Amino acid sequence: MKSEIEVFRILCMFGIVWFHSGVEVCRVVGHGGVFFFVIISVYFAATSRRRHSLAERTERLLLPCLVWSLFYGIISYVRRGHFFPEGYTLPSMLLATPSIHLWFLPFLFIVLTGIEYGRTILQSRAVALLAGVGAIVSLLFAPAWQEVRLADPFVQYLYSVPAILIGIFFSCFGLLNISLSRLITTAIVVSLLILTVVCHSEVGVLYLVGVLPCVFLFRSNMILGDSRLLLLISSSVYGIYLSHPFWQMVLRYVGVTSYILPLATFILSMSSILLLRRWLSPAVNRVKYILNQQMPSRGITGLAADHAQEDQSAAAENCACGDVQYVNNHEETVVPPPLAQNRPSRQPAMFDLSGWKGFSDPGVGLPGRWPEDP
Repeated sequence: MKSEIEVFRILCMFGIVWFHSGVEVCRVVGHGGVFFFVIISVYFAATSRRRHSLAERTERLLLPCLVWSLFYGIISYVRRGHFFPEGYTLPSMLLATPSIHLWFLPFLFIVLTGIEYGRTILQSRAVALLAGVGAIVSLLFAPAWQEVRLADPFVQYLYSVPAILIGIFFSCFGLLNISLSRLITTAIVVSLLILTVVCHSEVGVLYLVGVLPCVFLFRSNMILGDSRLLLLISSSVYGIYLSHPFWQMVLRYVGVTSYILPLATFILSMSSILLLRRWLSPAVNRVKYILNQQMPSRGITGLAADHAQEDQSAAAENCACGDVQYVNNHEETVVPPPLAQNRPSRQPAMFDLSGWKGFSDPGVGLPGRWPEDP
C-alpha cells in the first residue's frame, strides 16, 4: 500500500505544479491534488497512535512557512516594491503569506492541532455519521457557497471544509455498520458526479480528483512493489511544494512557457531538493554528532533508545489489542477487531499503515516525505 500512496502523492504534487503554471488545459484537475493531501492529512492525524506536540507541528509546518515566506517576500519586494500582495489585511498577511501557495501550511497546522486535542470526541459513531452526512450536504450546496467572496486564504479554507469532513469520516469508517459506511462513501462520490455532470461545478472535478485516490487506497490491496526510485522522487515532494513557484519565475524569465513549464518546474524543483539534501546531509550529521556529545547524561542516542523502547511497548499493546499481527517479527496486515470489543481509542479504520514510518511525523499527509526532508 505504501507505494500506491507515494504514486498518488507524486501525481497530486505534479497536478499542483501544473495548476500554478497557468496552463489552462486540465488546470482544475491539477488543483484537485490539494484536497487529496487535506483528506489523508486529516485521516492519519485522527488515526495516529501517538500524540504530537505543538513544538513538533510548529517545526514541521510553521517554521518552513516562515522561512519560505521571507524568501518569497524578499523576491516580491525586489520585483514589485512590496513584501505582501497589495490589498492584504493583517489576517491575510499572517495566513496567506507573501506567496499564496503557502496558505496550506498554517491551515494544516490549525486543522491537525484541532484534531489532536479533539481526538477523543472524534472517535465516536455520532461523529462518523455527522461527518459523512455533513460532507455530502456541503458538497451538494457547493454551487451556493462558491458564490461567497472571501479574502485569501479564507476562500481556500472554505473550499477545504468538505475535505476535512471526508477525512474525519474515513478515519471513523469502521465505527459504523459496514453497509452504512459504504453507502455514505457511495453517496459522496455520487454527489461529486452530480456536481460535475449536472451542475457543471468545478468543485465536483476538484473533489473527484481528491476523493477517488483515497477510496482506491482505502479499499484496495497492494498492487505495486516497493521501488527505490519511487521513494526517492516521493522524498522530494515537500521540497517541490515549497520551491516550485521560484523555479516557475526563473523559467518564465528565460522564456519557458506552455506545457513545458510545469514539467520543467517539477524536474528542476525535485533535482534542486535532492542535490541540496545530498550536500547538507554531512553537515546535519556533524551537528547531530556534536549535540550527541554535548548533551548531558545519555545524549541523543540515549533518547533514541528511550523512544525505541516506547515504540516496542506500544507495538506490544497494539498486538494484544488485535490491531497488528506479527509473523517472524515482521509486521503484517492489520485485521481490525470486531466493533463489539468497544475500543474507541483504537477503532478499526478503513486501512492501517502502522508499519509505514512516513505517517509517524506531525506533518502527516502533507505533500512531503518525513522526516528526512530539509
